[in-house]
Order: sequence, then C-alpha cells, then structure tokens
Amino acid sequence: MRHLRTLILAAMALLGLCASAGAQQNDQERRETLISLYMVTVAQDLCGFAVSDAQAEALTKKSDDLEDKLGMSEDEADKIYSQIEDQMKKQKDAGLCKPDGEGAKQFNKTLETLGK
Repeated sequence: MRHLRTLILAAMALLGLCASAGAQQNDQERRETLISLYMVTVAQDLCGFAVSDAQAEALTKKSDDLEDKLGMSEDEADKIYSQIEDQMKKQKDAGLCKPDGEGAKQFNKTLETLGK
C-alpha cells in the first residue's frame, strides 16, 4: 500500500510538471501571437497597409485578450509595442513596407489568421 501511495504521489507530481510545461508553452505561443498583432498594428501606421474597421477592432480585442491572459500590465505592453515599433522603423528603409515584400506578406498572413 505504501508503494502505491508513493506511485500515486509521483504520478501527480509528474502531471503537475507536465501541466506547468504546457502552460509555459501556451504563454510562449500567446507572446508570439501578441507580437505578430503588434507588428500588424505598427505596419498599418508605418507602411499605410490597409485594415478594415472590423479587422482593427479584432486586432484590438485579440491584443487586449492576450495581454490579459499573459498578465501583462499596460506599461509592459507599451514597452514591447515601442520596441517593435522602433525595430520596424529601422527596417522601413530596407524595404519593410514594399507592397510585394515580406513585410506585406506577413501582414496579410496575420490578418487572414485573425479572422479564423
């Protein structure tokens, strides 16, 4: 009986570790998605890429939801957004805003996935 109890406790601990690793992976995926959404928002302003009112509303809602799920403060979110904006401004002269370039392709891809 003692071995069974030890085995059950060990299994519960292992499940807890797996759940923790899963939560960390989910947070990483959320961060990556949030960064993509920030990049779309910056590209809209910086490059003049078109976003419909419905898409803009969905971008804002999804960004807000992800910030909440990640437990980010407004200051943290603003800091990340500013860093992305600064990096993208530096890349503008290198062709970031070309209508047929990688930036436009990524912009459109992110908008497509947002609707799903």
